[in-house]
Amino acid sequence: MRTALWKPGRKASGETDSNEVNAESMEAALEIGQWLTNETLRVYDELGLDSTALSPMHRFLQRLPDRFKTARAKEIAEEDDIPGSTMFDWFNKLQESGDLEKVKRGLYRKV
Repeated sequence: MRTALWKPGRKASGETDSNEVNAESMEAALEIGQWLTNETLRVYDELGLDSTALSPMHRFLQRLPDRFKTARAKEIAEEDDIPGSTMFDWFNKLQESGDLEKVKRGLYRKV
């Protein structure tokens, strides 16, 4: 991280009374965000975190077979105390993200 970009907020320091965010501030925020992401991934790697670092939705997806019927997914969801409404919400999100494909009614395939 470049220290030249790290300075107190422009409004807090009295540099401006505007609520606008300039390009320099945005660049600094993006740089900090990237650094935080890299540090998080580095720590996950050092700690050997794998599926435990996944979201509950992706841990559920990981437990499903490559091709499965809704009934099988419901069984797995019940084993993990995942409500049916949550499971179907996750199906929609996973389809939108491209991680899951609906082959036909009641049949899905991991992508």
